[in-house]
Amino acid sequence: MYTKAFLFAIALLPFTIFGQSYFKKQDFLSAQQDAKQTNKLLFVQVPATDCDRCNTVAEIALKDKNLSKYIQENCLPIKIDVASPEWSLIMETHSLLFNYGTLIFSPAGNLLKVYAGSTTLPETYTNLINAAKKNAKDEAYETLLKEYNNDTTNHQLLYKIIQRRSVTGLSSDSLLDRLTRIVPKDSLRSFSFIQFVLKQYPYIGSAALFIIHKDDDLFKEAWYRMPQGERGLINSRISSRSMGKAIRNKDLPYARALATGRMRSNSNPRRGQEIYMEDVLLYYKGVKDTANFVNTGRSYADQYLMTVTVDSIHRRDSLMIAATLTATRKADTIAYSKDSVRVLTTVRGGATTIYYSVRLNDIAWQIYCTREDDYYLNKALDYAKRAIEINNFTPALMDTYARLLYKTGSKKEAIVWEEKAAALAAKQPELPTTYKKVVKKMKADEIVTAID
Repeated sequence: MYTKAFLFAIALLPFTIFGQSYFKKQDFLSAQQDAKQTNKLLFVQVPATDCDRCNTVAEIALKDKNLSKYIQENCLPIKIDVASPEWSLIMETHSLLFNYGTLIFSPAGNLLKVYAGSTTLPETYTNLINAAKKNAKDEAYETLLKEYNNDTTNHQLLYKIIQRRSVTGLSSDSLLDRLTRIVPKDSLRSFSFIQFVLKQYPYIGSAALFIIHKDDDLFKEAWYRMPQGERGLINSRISSRSMGKAIRNKDLPYARALATGRMRSNSNPRRGQEIYMEDVLLYYKGVKDTANFVNTGRSYADQYLMTVTVDSIHRRDSLMIAATLTATRKADTIAYSKDSVRVLTTVRGGATTIYYSVRLNDIAWQIYCTREDDYYLNKALDYAKRAIEINNFTPALMDTYARLLYKTGSKKEAIVWEEKAAALAAKQPELPTTYKKVVKKMKADEIVTAID
């Protein structure tokens, strides 16, 4: 079964279809007009296409009676399919790079808040609406926009607009490019201005990044004046946003250039090549190029995932967890002596465990969904088996292994593992009977499809 990296942290459910009756069946443009006429916010829910659990997590919160009432009182709620042309237009207009979540627009049509994710907590959406309402009443921001529209050469106004958008979580890529073109030359030599541009996470290859990087020595000095943690965040966000752009535009050469840049920046050649393949896989997955994802994924899994032992993965997580507990000084979880720390509680699902098990499962699942030949199916069995050896507490991983066993003719063993998945899921009260349904089909010798 397909799974996301965060599945270890939250009980997730298989998704049927968003069933909130209060969501209007309406296209985006007409909904904008209605929001303007009724002076309500436009609440746009964007379901994920490749993560059923993500949708179900959101559904739990959105079915909450108090939240649904609050949404209807303050917003006009609609849903948009990410495969629709109108979603492509919204993505392009607002430089959005996520595939599911929530957007809130003002009655005037301005994008106020973005939540790229899902949660079971109703208060998250309530807080999102409240923040959007506050932003909608931000007369100072509206004044800035009007003033700038009357004088598009005013770099100070543009700087303030980008600042406001950054605070509300909105990107300003085209504005940032323009700002770097119109500011005085002495601003381009200012450490604070270079750092400001970097904190907007400009795309790799953008005019803004190119302009502030013209003087390499100056750029490096401004860069290393920032704290290491902040530099790490900026690097990560710029990389992820740039790959998101490649995926959105289906630009394979750009994706490869990004992957090559990251590979060359790593001093370890083997790790650099691994990073390259990870980035290319991310692109193939994002554009739904299953054939290339499976072919590249097999090579990646054989070279980098299957060559690491289960014990070494668990040992790495144990050391990381012990170090974290030591640093945070949680007396209820560790015991101290003069020279040692002893972990008193077992923490499942460390970062390394999730990293390896999720990647192996994703590749195995895509092979299960798309291939019929023995060579690939046997490879997928190996990957899925290793995933559950690494991570034996996630039903979705057991489900993938069981389905592959069933597809390759090992019915009895398949049923054993699917029943284990169902039993484990039953311990999580929000999980429904999806795994039990698959068990019934297996016992009845029925065909089990990827959508079951």
